[in-house]
Amino acid sequence: RAPRFRINHDVTVLGDVRVSWQRNLTTLEIGDTQQITFDIGGDFILNDGNEGQAARVLVKNDNLSGFEHTIRVRGNIDFNVDLPATSVFDLYNGTGTNNNAILELSGSGDFSYTNNASAAFTPELYRVIMNAGTDTTNTFTFSDNFILSGANTSSPQAVELQNGKLIL
Repeated sequence: RAPRFRINHDVTVLGDVRVSWQRNLTTLEIGDTQQITFDIGGDFILNDGNEGQAARVLVKNDNLSGFEHTIRVRGNIDFNVDLPATSVFDLYNGTGTNNNAILELSGSGDFSYTNNASAAFTPELYRVIMNAGTDTTNTFTFSDNFILSGANTSSPQAVELQNGKLIL
């Protein structure tokens, strides 16, 4: 049976979060019972362990409540080279009453999003907020493909720059 971890309340992790397993699909779900913040104090890593199995991060959408969860990452986002194409990083379910998650990039230093997966695996994001420091000293670089599905003609926009420098 595949391991599944569902976050239904605010959670703070002081270090890295690694979604991984050695023999089965592993899923990290953002729940749909209330709006939550998942604060990651370090890197957010998806990898396959050692058996070539998928890792999944997704937002549950059984209870259509229009929640805008926040996943705050204060380090790098890295997808391991051995992740298969069945892996998922999906923070977008649609508009209206669908539940989605904002990816907030926050941290002191220079960080990046790197998709090293050898299979065709493209993350889908809802909104990205760059909020690192008080000026443009801290950076976050997206060096690989992703899909950004949030609004681009209404407020709030799919990309919001508060502090720091976002490099696409």
